[in-house]
Amino acid sequence: MEGLLKAVKSPEISEDPLIPQPPVQETSTVPRISVIEDEQSEAQISSPEDVLQKLKSKPSISTLLEVLKFLDPARLEDGDFNIIIPSSLGAQILHALITTTICDHWDSLGMEYGLETSYKLSSRKTPQAILLRCVKSPSGIGTLLAYIRSLLPSQNLPHGKKAGSKNGSLIQDALSLLSHLLSPNDLLFQLFTDILRLNDNAVQQQLLLQEAVSLLASGKVLSIAAESFGYTELSIESSPHSWISNGKLYASWLGRNISHMASHLPIDDDQGWKYLGVFTSRSLSTGQTDQVVGEVLNGLLFQKDRPGTEKLINLLKILRQHDQRRILESILRYLERTFLINLLENEKSNVGGSINSVFMRHSLSQIFTKSIDLFGDKLSIKHSPILAQEANAQVILLAAGYLNRLETTDLSGLVQSSSYLSAISNRLGAASTRSRFLGMVVGTSLSKLIDKPESRMKFDLAEMESDEASWFLKLPDTQDRVGTLENLKISHTLPSTGINERRVPNTKHKQRQESNAKSAASKILPVEDSDESDEDGLTPYQKPDTDASDSDDDPTLIQRSKPTPPVYIRDLLVYLRDIDNYDRYNLGILTAPSLIRRKAAFGSELDEHINDLALTLTGLHDKYNIPKFQEYRLQSLVTLIVARPLVLGSWIANAFFHIDLSQSQRSSLLVAFGLGARELAGYREEDSRAMGLPPAPTDASFPSQRLPSRLESQFDPASKNTPIEAISRSIARSSLEPLALNAADALSGPNALKVRTFSSRMEVEKKKHEREQLRRAKSIPKDLHKTLFEAFFRPLIGGFSLMLYSTSSYNGNNPFLSPHLLSLFIQTVNIVISTIGPSSVNQPTITSDVLTLLMSLHNSPVATEPTVLSAILSLFLAVMDINIASGISGEERLVTEFTEQVMEMREWVGGIFEITPKEDDQVRMLAAGIMVKLGEIVNRYQGRLFGINAEFSF
Repeated sequence: MEGLLKAVKSPEISEDPLIPQPPVQETSTVPRISVIEDEQSEAQISSPEDVLQKLKSKPSISTLLEVLKFLDPARLEDGDFNIIIPSSLGAQILHALITTTICDHWDSLGMEYGLETSYKLSSRKTPQAILLRCVKSPSGIGTLLAYIRSLLPSQNLPHGKKAGSKNGSLIQDALSLLSHLLSPNDLLFQLFTDILRLNDNAVQQQLLLQEAVSLLASGKVLSIAAESFGYTELSIESSPHSWISNGKLYASWLGRNISHMASHLPIDDDQGWKYLGVFTSRSLSTGQTDQVVGEVLNGLLFQKDRPGTEKLINLLKILRQHDQRRILESILRYLERTFLINLLENEKSNVGGSINSVFMRHSLSQIFTKSIDLFGDKLSIKHSPILAQEANAQVILLAAGYLNRLETTDLSGLVQSSSYLSAISNRLGAASTRSRFLGMVVGTSLSKLIDKPESRMKFDLAEMESDEASWFLKLPDTQDRVGTLENLKISHTLPSTGINERRVPNTKHKQRQESNAKSAASKILPVEDSDESDEDGLTPYQKPDTDASDSDDDPTLIQRSKPTPPVYIRDLLVYLRDIDNYDRYNLGILTAPSLIRRKAAFGSELDEHINDLALTLTGLHDKYNIPKFQEYRLQSLVTLIVARPLVLGSWIANAFFHIDLSQSQRSSLLVAFGLGARELAGYREEDSRAMGLPPAPTDASFPSQRLPSRLESQFDPASKNTPIEAISRSIARSSLEPLALNAADALSGPNALKVRTFSSRMEVEKKKHEREQLRRAKSIPKDLHKTLFEAFFRPLIGGFSLMLYSTSSYNGNNPFLSPHLLSLFIQTVNIVISTIGPSSVNQPTITSDVLTLLMSLHNSPVATEPTVLSAILSLFLAVMDINIASGISGEERLVTEFTEQVMEMREWVGGIFEITPKEDDQVRMLAAGIMVKLGEIVNRYQGRLFGINAEFSF
């Protein structure tokens, strides 16, 4: 009868309180081992059926070890049961093995080996290594992923909550097993060799290989692991198993497996390369192409012990054309981030192609000939963007240098051709100063290559002695030699070393401050009161004022560690980036203009952080509604531009056109650009008053007639105008005011009957303006015109022309052609050219570029917008004013060299005046002023031609 009885439950302590039990001693057992070990020996396992039966009957730890020894693929002989080979019984054993091991015995198997240690070696006798060898197959990986998915809840938990403690610990153990299983970098190659070695059926081999690709390369492991980490207590930042849930780290692991398999596959193994190509294509779909390709390059090209250039080429050949393009683009990005910065510092580059063949020399000659034809084309000289012309000149000089080193006679024949001579002649006769400069540079460089020293072309001008001209003249000497892969094998620890070196001085500086504070505190000694006679004449100090924060009832609310104003640029960057701390953020914004102005003429600290500071100021946003936040941010940018105009001018133009910014950030850059140009010319006080930075004067109006200050800024029409728009309106007003006063004089009767004419008031204003100009001239730099032209006008016009040149004819989605941004851009150009004035030697180039800009905009659909139309008319009026103010030469230039543009704009302005309603006074006033001024210019030019009103002076 005893054999029929079966123990259903064996409690450690009786549940009946009436039965006394001996005291139980606590032992250090594994928490999740639910079966007490038997003292009797286990039965010998002889078949896989016995294995499945043992696993289903809650085995003890000794039984599990016997099962693992029986299933170990490293100890099998021919004919033995192999769990790696897929079968129905094997699938059941895998499921029972994974669920039993993780649920009851995972922690008891030991953690003797790390992630880097390979468990595939038969010498690894640890239970964990045997278990990993048993599940190292597509079936094992799929079973493990299915088990992890079964542990996850059917519905997602609310954000910030965790799963139950039991499921959380099971998921954590399953992720640990998965992380250990996938850790080797040769797992892909081992799966491939095991599938081919253990399966003779070609169809079954193909199915298993496809399953391995689907599990590892399609992102299934990544998605399940990332979802599972939310239900565990593991920290994604510190856990050693979190790499399987990190997209970049998992993609790097895929790249290392691909490079390892490619380096060990024979070239003639077609099946292996085909499988590797499919795996690589699926790996690129994870969204981390750069990480995959970077690890492949490191494993195949940049390892001294196994150069795999041939293997990489063979891998690219078997991929689809779309995947090849993606990999090549990723290779270029990888090489740019890793090596291009260092290569640009060398005069001689070791990366390039061979041009020693006859066909390559012929192609080089064709490049030179076509570039010369484009370089000398009059239409291209007149209408192409300056940046495109500079790039073409650089191509000519580089090609000429290669041709001269390969065959001097070929270059001599090309230079003596009629196309080259006419190109240089057209360049030297161009109206634009920049076009003539490029012609002089190309002519001087090529003459230096082929002519004798006594007959070389030479221009004794200041432009040819500049650093830019020297840079152009050195281009033909550039040598691009073919290098080896050894040149690319640089240390990847350099950036981190630089970061550590930059951080060390900050730590020392803080320690030094702390030590100084301690030493200063130690010198404070108590002063004893005494009644000595020599202290009778001392006047006691007044008691300090009470701090407003001391009146707080709760001492914990008193902030005694208030931040101090930054004294270094690096500290200012820290303050501006600490957006979560209101006090530091507010203090950084308020002190930024004054600190930048102090550091501008002291040391090199501003130069070292100027780009970071400009980018930080551009990206600031008003999180705390700080009063006058935008004004102080704008003044900081203006101060930074004035401090280093040659650096910040080109940087802001590049950021405006090429960095992904919002419309408000681009607008702030344009406003700072224009205000910076005016401050360089001495208009700092006027513009500061326009921005409202000084305290506003008191208003004597009755309080009930004014809105609160918070609402007044929203409903006041004047507050909606930017400082750039206000300055642009004042420039147009100063240009049209003399015309209005002269018209008022003509309508009010003859001058003989007047005590004072309207136009005489302009003489008083003119003298006042001259005195103001004389005062301002003492504070402006002597090379103001050159700085404004090189740092402000050229980058702005060149970037806009290149943007129009590179975009399609349909500009419906072009953010730079939105009415608000385009009108602000045109007003900024208006301010810059008005600040440069009529005395610049680059006035012909400025006139040509501005008229080209107006010709490209006046017939566009966006020109019908009222704000854009007013800005275009103001710019046309400004370019006419600076030519009129320059004297007779400027007026004649408008009606001779730029006749076509001026006449077309005159007809367009006349049409605008006719169709504009009378209610739009601003547009009609600007159009009428332009027509009147153009008529005066033409009449004066005709009078000089016919000798009318000619005057002689001595």
